[in-house]
Amino acid sequence: MNVKLRPLGQFLVVVKDPTPSNVGEIILPEQNTMRPSSGKVLVASPSLENDYPEGTRVLFGKHAGETFSIEKGEPLTLLHASEIQAWIPADVNVEGL
Repeated sequence: MNVKLRPLGQFLVVVKDPTPSNVGEIILPEQNTMRPSSGKVLVASPSLENDYPEGTRVLFGKHAGETFSIEKGEPLTLLHASEIQAWIPADVNVEGL
């Protein structure tokens, strides 16, 4: 995705990973899936580029950030660096997210 967006300060733009809506054969209502969200960094502010390069997977709170879209594209999330709870190494598969 070619993004012409540049966050300022301590902000990052993240593409959220899809959230599972079921456990086994049980479908969970949205409000009962109180888990953190994960996603990939699309672009970071200049001060965070070294810490969060493009493609870095991060873990953040379910209600963290502001969701928006550009030209009716996929939903993006603008996060402040303090809302990130962890970064996920590429070779690690996190279960339950």
